[in-house]
Amino acid sequence: MSENLNSLEYDVLQQIIEAFELAWQAGSAPVISDFLGDERVPRRQLLRELIHTDLEYRCRAGENVCVENYFDRFPEMV
Repeated sequence: MSENLNSLEYDVLQQIIEAFELAWQAGSAPVISDFLGDERVPRRQLLRELIHTDLEYRCRAGENVCVENYFDRFPEMV
């Protein structure tokens, strides 16, 4: 997760992922794009972590998840 990040970027990444997880734990399905605005973290790396976390929570909730949907929404991940 922390490949090539300096300590500030790593800390910010962790804070964003934690906020995303807290939104899931509060009972809502957060929207990934709402968590992508912080320019202190490389977008692609943040997006990869958010997608991973989103997949994890959706699978736990018993949702039928299709990875291709993420690629459609975020073509830079292809």
